[in-house]
Amino acid sequence: MGRVWAALIGISLVMVLVLPFFLVRGCAGGNFPPSMDVTVRDHTSGKIFTIDIEEYLKGVVASELGPAAPLEAYKAQAIAARTYALYRGAGLTTDPDTDQAYISPAGLRKRWGFFSFIKAWNKISRAVAETRGIVMTYDDEPILAAYHANSGGATEDSGLVWGESLPYLQSRPSPFDRQNTRYRTHIRFTMEEVFNRLPLPGSQNPALLEIVERSETGRVLQVRVDEYTLSGREVRSALNLPSTLFAWEVKDRILHITTWGRGHGVGMSQDGAVYLAHQGYNCYEILKYYYTSIIFSKIY
Repeated sequence: MGRVWAALIGISLVMVLVLPFFLVRGCAGGNFPPSMDVTVRDHTSGKIFTIDIEEYLKGVVASELGPAAPLEAYKAQAIAARTYALYRGAGLTTDPDTDQAYISPAGLRKRWGFFSFIKAWNKISRAVAETRGIVMTYDDEPILAAYHANSGGATEDSGLVWGESLPYLQSRPSPFDRQNTRYRTHIRFTMEEVFNRLPLPGSQNPALLEIVERSETGRVLQVRVDEYTLSGREVRSALNLPSTLFAWEVKDRILHITTWGRGHGVGMSQDGAVYLAHQGYNCYEILKYYYTSIIFSKIY
């Protein structure tokens, strides 16, 4: 707990220094879409629908944070999701593995139950309305507002995940994530399962399986399998791991894996945002912490 409080004190000092920049300004330029409707493909049915972006955001925020988040976390998620939608411009889907999750109000009522839906939907609608038209920009363009469930303790530089280091997607400490139940996961595979799943040429049963490179945040960058090298992302995908922040050991032909965090680790940690909101931070403070060098712009 001492380290957590130290981190929070550090954040507070940072916030004091950057508070003058929290004012939302009108957008001075940028190639923003003329329409505020978005077109989305339902990844389960394949159907394409067009919806007002603010209504779309309600379904995204609800899907991403669930029915019990605090208002300021909902507002931070709304701004991030709006920014991401404008950054993408077209080709949005409801697939949470490749895009932003989205569930219709009818789907949410079925999932949460009527009374839980009404209570959460009112708060989510308020969060979207109170941040209407606000996006995060860098050089007068909407940023790639990436976010994930849990960072495992620190977010990652986008360059180590997607090959392009963006000034607003740099590594940030997020120790608050460690207090969430999905911070740590334990998984087991037989070695046969591992070798069958890994993208190796031909039928393999390697003798050597080791992690050879990690980033400064601890995420696995490279794994060696005999003479082959795989990226941490390839291993995560093949074994369906929650994140690339993992360690393992072999006992009796069983691979015991421990992972920390959930998601790619870039941008805003949703668990971190919820924690900070509970501590009294507003949505702009939360977003300024996770996305560096950004400006808030009101585009309509």
